[in-house]
Amino acid sequence: MQTHYNETPHSTTITRQRPRNDDLVMWRQMAEIPNTVHVQMRFPQGGAVLNYRASPSIAARVATELARHGIDVHIDDNVTETLADLPNAELWSATPHIQQ
Repeated sequence: MQTHYNETPHSTTITRQRPRNDDLVMWRQMAEIPNTVHVQMRFPQGGAVLNYRASPSIAARVATELARHGIDVHIDDNVTETLADLPNAELWSATPHIQQ
């Protein structure tokens, strides 16, 4: 949605136009952001490949940290029901969860 501001010395007028088609497409795409993604980790020594699902923010944190240790992390939206949840994913969240 576009907003136009027209200012004169004594007043301010705000007029809004109807959303353009490309604005609507953008909003639809934002609404379709997945809440889980496929995370694939490839370990250089031994060649182990692990596949999990996690939230996009946790997957990004995992990728950032593991890349420092030479582990290749690939994130995509190929999520299937057969993928297990990333073990201990709460350890990668922005706010730590306290076990009681």
